[in-house]
Amino acid sequence: MKNFNIFGIGFCFIGLTGSFPAHATDGYYLTGANTRAMGMGGVGIALPQGPEAATINPAGASFVESGFEIGTQVFILKTRTTDLFFPGNDVSGHQYQPIPDFGINLHLTDRVTLAVTSFGGGLGQSYDQPFVPDHGFSKERANFIQAGIAPTLAYKVRDNLAVGAGIGLINEFFRARGVIVPTATGPAQLPNHGWSHAFGVGGRFGVLWKPTPSVAVGATYMTKVRMSRFKGYDEDLLAGSGGSIDAPEQFGAGISVKPNARLTIGFDFVRTNWSGVKAFSEQAGFGWRDHNIYKFGASYDLTPGLTVRAGTSLAKRHFGSDFVLANVNTPGTASRSLTFGFTKRLGEKSEISFSADYELNGKVKGTGPSAGTTLNSHYGFTGISFSRRF
Repeated sequence: MKNFNIFGIGFCFIGLTGSFPAHATDGYYLTGANTRAMGMGGVGIALPQGPEAATINPAGASFVESGFEIGTQVFILKTRTTDLFFPGNDVSGHQYQPIPDFGINLHLTDRVTLAVTSFGGGLGQSYDQPFVPDHGFSKERANFIQAGIAPTLAYKVRDNLAVGAGIGLINEFFRARGVIVPTATGPAQLPNHGWSHAFGVGGRFGVLWKPTPSVAVGATYMTKVRMSRFKGYDEDLLAGSGGSIDAPEQFGAGISVKPNARLTIGFDFVRTNWSGVKAFSEQAGFGWRDHNIYKFGASYDLTPGLTVRAGTSLAKRHFGSDFVLANVNTPGTASRSLTFGFTKRLGEKSEISFSADYELNGKVKGTGPSAGTTLNSHYGFTGISFSRRF
């Protein structure tokens, strides 16, 4: 079953990416790479906060204290698709998925800092019924998990200027069952290959400059990562994309301003080049396009022991309404999000942080080849983390 045409690939991915939700407004990435950034709409390129700062900008490790942080964000989703393939065929699903994160930051010298942080994303969904009823098919379920570790070195060129570089060691895990494809004799269900694993290595780079004590600017670049094949699925479901799901090239820039001792304002621009990932491209039937994301956030020190945060992430949806059918259960349909959070100090060295993210504008009506199908998703995140300075 190696030879699928473009329509066939897109159709079978309805059972695949339809089965795992794109996280937030950033494709399959989180709005914020950690709890503190999430509270500010994902801002962090020019605003390092805590031991996980290098996750967003490798140079940020130079400007945070030595310590560690561990946390988790929980993804909560409910989605409903109406008139799928034919009138009256409504399907729905839900997902609750924890996403752990961690970071360690160590100043080796006055100039050199070592950081090890986690990063990643993913998709996942469980459906309450098969997409095509009355054929004895299984419920469609699939999971895609991308989990990476980034060892990073940051170097302070001057007291107000740092550069950073690291490698991203990426592991991907994938499974799918109940995936339906069209055949000459009617719809058929692909075999279940269970969990499959892929691996890849990429580069991560950053610079952070503080021209004044109250202003910082930064930039980041992360290379595209060519991943190995998912065994089993490279023979059928992922055959059209070479059997792999690559990690996209991404770059961004940010600025943060501190108008007074209590208030900090930040802005990030991030571009993700999804068109370079064959598995999600228009040729594969999904139509994921290059994605510009604008993140705004603010933090305010209410007391010496309590900081509150709020923010938003804005983007054009990463696929057009004519691709709704192919992305029917990829509930990363939101183009805007609202976030808030706080950090509470626990003594001199420890802190606990909380964040919440609610995604807006999750309803998409199909047009063109997808006319008649409507996808409506409601989802968000809540996160908590603990950190301690050394």
